[in-house]
Order: sequence, then C-alpha cells, then structure tokens
Amino acid sequence: MMMNQMGPGGMGMMGYGGGPGGSGQPQPPMALTKNLSEEPSEDEIVATLRIYLSQQDLMKITKRSVRDALNDLFPNANLNDKKVFINNQIDQILAGNS
Repeated sequence: MMMNQMGPGGMGMMGYGGGPGGSGQPQPPMALTKNLSEEPSEDEIVATLRIYLSQQDLMKITKRSVRDALNDLFPNANLNDKKVFINNQIDQILAGNS
C-alpha cells in the first residue's frame, strides 16, 4: 500500500493533492517552466523541487539527475554553490519534513 505524503501547497509526493475536503483525488500536474533568474531564491528552488519530484518515478531518479533537471529549469543560474542545500532539500521533501 502506498501512502500519499502531503507537502505544503497540498501537492502530494505522488501527484495527488488533498485539496479542500482532503478528497485525495488526482490533481492535474503543475507545469514546470524555465526560470530565467540569475539568482533564484531558496524558496523558488524548493517550490520547483517539490513540483519536479511529485512528477517523477522516485525509484528511477538520483540526486544528480534532479540537480541536472534544476539546472535546466534555471538556465541562467549557477546552482553549483547550492549543491549541498539542494541535496538536503531533496532529502527533507522525500522524508516529508519540508
């Protein structure tokens, strides 16, 4: 049995939102768009991580593949200095602690 872990914003880890009334019905996937900011905020990075991870098969991704995807989504930003932060956020999101 898979459990639906809810994160802020009502988006579950498997792409199911609790929404009003907590129906647990599938919600349309949120679209990821490129952010052209040269210095995205940590909140922007975390929000993008949440959406991205909610749309992935968690058995087939790695932290590196997630960071590569973030680099594609933030093409003007140098996220290399945020590697430790991003890795920690991935762990927290997947653990349901963030």
